[in-house]
Amino acid sequence: MKKNSTFKCLTVVLLFLLLGCGDNKQYTYIEIMQKEVKSEDALRKYKAAQTISRPTDSAAYVDAFVKFCTSLSVHEKVYPAGDKLFFHPAGFMLMNENGIDISNSVTFKNKDSVERQIEREIKELTKLTR
Repeated sequence: MKKNSTFKCLTVVLLFLLLGCGDNKQYTYIEIMQKEVKSEDALRKYKAAQTISRPTDSAAYVDAFVKFCTSLSVHEKVYPAGDKLFFHPAGFMLMNENGIDISNSVTFKNKDSVERQIEREIKELTKLTR
């Protein structure tokens, strides 16, 4: 029953991402990777950019958030908790067509609950692959 619910929710999110009316805009997703070198000092690097094509800022944000949560989940599965030797996903930037990072300014109804649902679904899917 839980697996069925998980797949239904993931399907709704994917439909939200894939179905859109109108012309798609181009966005650039850049993942921020971080590694602690001292107790209060960290190194950052940026993963290669990926293009996201979506009709709205909100749809692009959801797509970017799914990418980030997936990367974070994979990292947690591969590397031991608390391991400070490797870079880990620390955030992401979502650049619009004008080169402006909109990742912190995108708002839409129920944004927090959508983010929590995505996090739960990806963690559930990660558990299924163990």
